[in-house]
Amino acid sequence: MPAKKRKPQETADNKETVKTSPAKKSKKATETDAISFKLIVEYWYETVFKRRAETVVADLRQTFGEVEVEFNPSKPRRGSFEFTLVKEGKATLIWTGVKKGPPRKNKFPETPDLIIEEIKKNL
Repeated sequence: MPAKKRKPQETADNKETVKTSPAKKSKKATETDAISFKLIVEYWYETVFKRRAETVVADLRQTFGEVEVEFNPSKPRRGSFEFTLVKEGKATLIWTGVKKGPPRKNKFPETPDLIIEEIKKNL
């Protein structure tokens, strides 16, 4: 019977650690809220392009918190994969894969960290 009493205590401890971890993430989000920017992502309609764009955006959201992202604001160019940073009305091209390739893998950055580093430089 004492074993049953221990299990609820352990789960209560686990709940406390879960509650404290989002507070840490919210601190990061409030630090970056002062810096407002928008990211425009243009990618061709193929599945590989969409998946790569979503991967980079997911990594950006882990780094910067909630980021305003606009996917394909107009009809994308064939074979395009571009990230543009818009801050205070000024647009800065972060990554372009329009003239890269073949092979298609050259159109994408090797890691999403390359795009994150470029955004940090331009903020």
